[in-house]
Amino acid sequence: MAPSTNPLSPPALLFISYARDDGEKAAGELRLRLEQENIPLWQDCVSMEGGRDWWQQIVEALDQVTFMLLVMTPAAMKSPVVRKEWRLARQKGVSVFPVIAVPGLEIARAAHHFGFV
Repeated sequence: MAPSTNPLSPPALLFISYARDDGEKAAGELRLRLEQENIPLWQDCVSMEGGRDWWQQIVEALDQVTFMLLVMTPAAMKSPVVRKEWRLARQKGVSVFPVIAVPGLEIARAAHHFGFV
């Protein structure tokens, strides 16, 4: 049997993007809060299927979500994968909402870095 082409079941509303280096805990806490509210979401650590190309799964998820929550941390601002996810989301018309996850992170610098301003 061919692998599923839809990793989202049921379809997710939110995609959580973060850098594992310093954003994994904040992303996990955010996911748990959203799950308690029964908000359908996609996060790599719980939504990916083993044995399938990880980037293809991200592309498929971004094809179906409405919003991306971008967990802003210093590592996220430096991560080529996070930047690639953000760019792809914008190309697909997914609304991106930054979530500042590190106290003291300069919001203006972070927003400028990702093109929010």
